[in-house]
Amino acid sequence: MEVQEVVDARGRRCPWGIVEAGKRFRNLAAGTVLAIDSDDPVSATQVPAWCQLTGHEYLGEEAAAAGCTRYLVRRKE
Repeated sequence: MEVQEVVDARGRRCPWGIVEAGKRFRNLAAGTVLAIDSDDPVSATQVPAWCQLTGHEYLGEEAAAAGCTRYLVRRKE
C-alpha cells in the first residue's frame, strides 16, 4: 500500500496526530492514504475510533521506527 502523506506524531500525545491528520485531509484528494506515526500507546484505540466517527477508512497498523507504530488511514470518498 502506497502512503501519500505522513503525520509524524512521535513524542506527542494523542490526539495531536489525529488533529494534524484532519487538517491535512482537508487538502488531499478522496482515497489518499495517510500514515500517522506515533509512539503514544493511546493512539492504538484513538485512531480507529476517530476513523469510525469521521467516516475515514482505518486500514490497520504496522511497526515503524523503533518504539513507533504507523497507523494507516484512507480519506473518505
